[in-house]
Amino acid sequence: MTDQLGSNRAEAASTQLARNYFLGFLGLVLCYRIGVLFILDVPLFYDEAYYFGWAEDLAFGYFSKPPMVAWSIALTSAVSESSWAVRLASPLYYSIAAIFVWRASLCWFDASSAAWAGAVFLSLPLVGFNSMFITTDAPLLCFWCASLWALSHALQTGRLAYWLLVGVFGGFGLMSKYSMGILVAAAAILLLWVPEYRRFFTHPAPYLGVAVAALIFLPNVVWNVANDFVSLKHTAEISQLDRSTIKLSGLAEFLAAQLICLGPWFLWWLRPRRQPPLWRLDPGYKFAITMSVVFFMVISAQALLSRANANWAAPGFAGVAMLLGVAMARTQIRNNVIGLVLNLALILTLQFYHPLLAALDIERTSKNDPYKRVSGWREAVWAVQPIVRADPQRLVVSNSRLLLANFHYYSPSPRPRIRAWNSNGQIDNHYELVQDLDTQLGADVLFLARNPLGEDVLRRFDSSAQLVPIEVPVYSDLTRRLYVYRLDGFKGY
Repeated sequence: MTDQLGSNRAEAASTQLARNYFLGFLGLVLCYRIGVLFILDVPLFYDEAYYFGWAEDLAFGYFSKPPMVAWSIALTSAVSESSWAVRLASPLYYSIAAIFVWRASLCWFDASSAAWAGAVFLSLPLVGFNSMFITTDAPLLCFWCASLWALSHALQTGRLAYWLLVGVFGGFGLMSKYSMGILVAAAAILLLWVPEYRRFFTHPAPYLGVAVAALIFLPNVVWNVANDFVSLKHTAEISQLDRSTIKLSGLAEFLAAQLICLGPWFLWWLRPRRQPPLWRLDPGYKFAITMSVVFFMVISAQALLSRANANWAAPGFAGVAMLLGVAMARTQIRNNVIGLVLNLALILTLQFYHPLLAALDIERTSKNDPYKRVSGWREAVWAVQPIVRADPQRLVVSNSRLLLANFHYYSPSPRPRIRAWNSNGQIDNHYELVQDLDTQLGADVLFLARNPLGEDVLRRFDSSAQLVPIEVPVYSDLTRRLYVYRLDGFKGY
C-alpha cells in the first residue's frame, strides 16, 4: 500500500511538473508573439486589409470566406485600428489551439507526451509565422483542436454533452473555413478503424452533434442562398478541380512545403522504428493518425489534381504533434529541446528577416525578400492622400482588390467612399458584390489602377484626366506604381 501511495504521488508530481513546464512555455511564447506585433513594422497583407473592411460591416458571410475572421478582427480592432490590434486574435487563437492539443493528448497518452505535443504544436514554423498575420487558419485551427479534445472525451465516455461540444466547435470551425467539414470524414474513418467505436454509428449522440454544427453553420448557408452561393462558387473556383489534371510537380511542391511547416528535423521522431506497428496500435495512436492523415490526403489529392497552398493542410499538424509528443517523451530531453530550438530559430529568422539582412549587409531585393508582397503599398496609399483630400467628395474607384483593401485600411478617418470597377459583370471579390460602381450613375471618381487604363474604361465617363503616377521605390529592382485618374460623369458600364 505504501509503495502504491508513493507511486501515485510520484506520478502526480510528474504530471504537475509536465503541466507547469508546458504552461510556462506557452505563456512565454504567447507574450513574445504579441510583443512581435508591436515591435515589427510589417504592413498588412492585402487579405488582412480586406478582412478589416469586412469587420466594419458584420454579416454571416462574405464573398470568399465564412465570417469568423471578420468577427475576430471586429473584436480586437475595437481597441485600436493599428496593425497589432487587427492581428491580435491570431496568436491568441494559436495558443488556445495548443492548449487543446495538450488536453486532447492527455485523453490518450501520459502527461509528458501531452506536454511535448502542445509544445511541438506551438513551435511549428507554420504556427509561429502565421501568428504574425490574421487569416482564416487561426480560428480554424483553434476550433479544429477544440473539436479533437471534445471528440476524444466523447469517444471515451460516450456522454452526449461531449458530442454536442464536438458539434459546437465544429460549427464554429465551419464558420471559420469550410475545410472544417473534413472532420466528419476523419471521424467516420476512425469509427470504422477502431472496433469498439463502431457502436457510435447506431448511437444518436454523434448525429445530434452534427445537427448542432449544422445549426450553427446555418446562418452562413442562408447568407449564401441570398447571395447566389457566391462563397461556395469561389471555393470551387480556387480549388480548380473543374480544370484538374495530374500534376506530380504540384504534389511534390506541396509535400516539400509541409516539411518546412513542420520543421524537417522532426521527421526523425516519426520514423517507423519509433512507432508501434500498425497491427498493435492502440486507439490513441489511431485517433492521432486518422485526424492528421485524412486531412493531408484530402489536400494532397487537391495538390495532385489542381493546386493547394501550403497552409491548407494546417489542421493535420494537430495529430502529427500528438504523435511527436509520444515519441519525444521516450527520447532524451536534450534532443527534444534541440528540435524545439531549431523550429523557434527558423521562426525567429523569418520574423526578423529584414534586420538580419541588414546585419549581414545584404541588400534586399524582390528576389530575396519573403515580405515583398506587402511592401510599398502602404506608402503608395499615403502618397495619394493629398489628391484625395483636395476633392473629398469624389468616390475612390479601382479595378484591383489589392488597391481597394489597402486604400481603405491606410486612409485616415473619415475614410473616403470606395467602389469597385466591375465592367464584366462577374463577381470576383467582396467589393464587386456589395460596392459596385454600377449603382452610381453620374458620379465623379478618382480612379486608382496598377496599370494604365484603356479607352474601354475612359469612354464610360464624360471627361477624363490622367494625373502624374504615384511611384514608391521598394528595392533597386522593384517600384510600386499607382496610375491615378480624375474621371467625371460616370455613364454606366
